[in-house]
Amino acid sequence: MKLFHLNIEKGRKYPDLIKYIKRIEPDILCFQELAGGDYHGQKGDHFTELLADLPQYNGVLSKQNQPEGHTDTYMGVGIFVLKEYKISSKKEIIMTPNSGRMIRSDDPMNMHCGNTALDVAIRLNGKKISIVTGHFTWENSPYDNNYKIERAAKVLKHLKKLKHDFVLTGDFNVKAETKTVSQFSEVGTILTSQMGIGNTLNPALSRHKHLFPKGVDCDHIIVSKGVNVNKLELIREPDLSDHFGLLMEFTVQ
Repeated sequence: MKLFHLNIEKGRKYPDLIKYIKRIEPDILCFQELAGGDYHGQKGDHFTELLADLPQYNGVLSKQNQPEGHTDTYMGVGIFVLKEYKISSKKEIIMTPNSGRMIRSDDPMNMHCGNTALDVAIRLNGKKISIVTGHFTWENSPYDNNYKIERAAKVLKHLKKLKHDFVLTGDFNVKAETKTVSQFSEVGTILTSQMGIGNTLNPALSRHKHLFPKGVDCDHIIVSKGVNVNKLELIREPDLSDHFGLLMEFTVQ
C-alpha cells in the first residue's frame, strides 16, 4: 500500500498536486488544510474538486473550522481511498470545537481554531485498519504547551480504544521531541523520528523564513505494531505546498 500525506496549504499549488497524484498513484491520500469558500482562493471547494479531478477515489471530509456568516467556507482534513478498498467506518475526533471565527494563519487567536482528526477504516487482505489524519493546534512556536498536549491526547485516547492496527498522519505543528508528539509512542512507532526526518517545511514557499535553514519537523507518521513500513520518503519536489509531503509504502501483518 502506498500512502501520501500533505498539508496542501489551502490548495496553493492545486494543479501541480493533482498532476503529482496522477503520476505516483497512491492508494491513500491524507490531506490537511482542505479549504472551501472564503478560505479557498477561488471560492471553490477542494473536497468536491478533488473527487471530480480524481474519480478513482472515495473521500471523507472533516470540517475543522467553519466561520459564522461565511457561506460554504471551511478548513478541514480529508482522507481519500482508492475505490477498490471499501470504507467500513468513519469517525471524527474533535480536539478543539469549531470557533465560528474566520481565522488566518497570522491571527493571534489561531489557538482557538477548531482542530479535528479523522479515522477512516478500510480492509486490507481481510484485515481492518484505521487510517487517521489530523491537523493539530498551530501557534508561533514548534514546542509544547498544555493545550497542545491535551488536545493531541484526545487522538491518543481514540487510538488506545482501537482493536485493530492504524496509521496516523498529521500536521502536528510541533517537533517530534515534544510531549504533544512523543506521547503517541505509547501506541506505536513515530516513524519520522525513527528515520531522522528533521524538517518537513518547504523553504521555497514557507512564510516563516525565520525557521530556516534548519526548519521544523512538524509533520509526523505513527504506525501501530502490525504495520510493516517498507519505505518512508520526504517529497521535496515538486513544490506542492509550504510543507513537504510524506510518501509511505507499507503492508499489514
